[in-house]
Amino acid sequence: MIARIVATGTLVVLLALPAVAQTTAAGYVQVVTLAANGDYFVQVGVSPTDRQSCTIWTAPEPQAVPDPALRAKVERVRAFLRERLLRGGDPSSRGSAMTHPPFVSLSAETRAGAAPITPIGRYGCQSASAAAANTLSEAAFARPPR
Repeated sequence: MIARIVATGTLVVLLALPAVAQTTAAGYVQVVTLAANGDYFVQVGVSPTDRQSCTIWTAPEPQAVPDPALRAKVERVRAFLRERLLRGGDPSSRGSAMTHPPFVSLSAETRAGAAPITPIGRYGCQSASAAAANTLSEAAFARPPR
């Protein structure tokens, strides 16, 4: 837990905030993009073809992750994306679109004090989520809902 003191007038309130928040979701990976700083942006939609409703998740450059345990998780996620979705290579900076978007489950961690980022979606993605401020910690193929 991280404590934060908030002063409101003469009242001082101590808020206990979790040091790490976990976010989990599942959907179709539509596009993986290589950012200029080396991060991977993973565009995930609710269907394999609808790119209007999507979220964008971040798998940062591992050297930019200060926590060694989280860095190891990020390295595994990036390896999964390269080896299982991108045929062994890095994604394109213009976006590597999936011909047959696979259904995956994703988990991400948000550290207290993490700065929000605003990645740009590809191919009509209108992300209404702050998921990109999270660091992907797990990714695996999953069974799509019926």
